[in-house]
Amino acid sequence: LTSDEFTIPVANFSQSQPGDLIKLDSEKDIHHCAIVLENRDDIITCAHSSEGTNPSGIHVDQIKNSELPKDLKLASFNPNLGDGIRRLKILDQTSNNY
Repeated sequence: LTSDEFTIPVANFSQSQPGDLIKLDSEKDIHHCAIVLENRDDIITCAHSSEGTNPSGIHVDQIKNSELPKDLKLASFNPNLGDGIRRLKILDQTSNNY
């Protein structure tokens, strides 16, 4: 879902918008992904699911000033390996690749 075939990169957290995906754990076999629900005043509200977090399962988190919350820090975030914010091409009005 976050591959280059289906998404485009978003330069930084401040440019994220609802529906964008936050790709994590690119260095692992199984990646983790959160979906942006809102971006307001340098606070990104996102939803994700994990059995290894507290709370576990599907829940809402906030990323403040590009700083991952404690439970998302369990996942690795390495932009050099492909982690970052991705926008689905079908949601990007500037892309004709859908």
